[in-house]
Amino acid sequence: MRKGFIAFVLAFCIASMAYAMDVREVSNEIVKDCSTDEQKLCVLREAVYKQMRPGKYPLQDVLKMSPEERWDKGVGWCNHQVHVFMMLAAQQGFSSRMIYLLTKDMGTSPHTVANVLLKNRWVVIDVGNNIEFRNKYGELATANDMSLDFTIVSENERVKELKGEFPTLEAMEIFTNSSYLVKEIEP
Repeated sequence: MRKGFIAFVLAFCIASMAYAMDVREVSNEIVKDCSTDEQKLCVLREAVYKQMRPGKYPLQDVLKMSPEERWDKGVGWCNHQVHVFMMLAAQQGFSSRMIYLLTKDMGTSPHTVANVLLKNRWVVIDVGNNIEFRNKYGELATANDMSLDFTIVSENERVKELKGEFPTLEAMEIFTNSSYLVKEIEP
């Protein structure tokens, strides 16, 4: 019995490592032409946005899928996209976490973004809408940058394109009063 259990655990570990190597392969392929960490984050964001779109499957089916399966099937809402982005970013050595943006009145989350540690700063990566937020210095913006200068969000060309289509601008206004929730989730 003990030998059978050890064989099962060993087989499971090998299968898990093989899947992890696939995630690494995908991540490495996506960033192969990037020369900076910032480029890697932007290219990973865009790749996940293009690969994973909401609505291809019923939500209850998507919730049962693993992140790898969501990637393979090309489906996921913003929180699923962020989770896959975090897994891919982790393969490049980035620490990351999810930010659930909460509405002021109900405390619900109309949108989820990633927070990635880049050069000792937690930058905001909006995977679900493929938005690149930049501060006045041209760097990827932090939540603090956004709370100090909301034009980073309101004057962003991609946000303007999406206004009315998604609740992005309303959700991002959470940064102006620092009432957003950072929920750390390991990829």
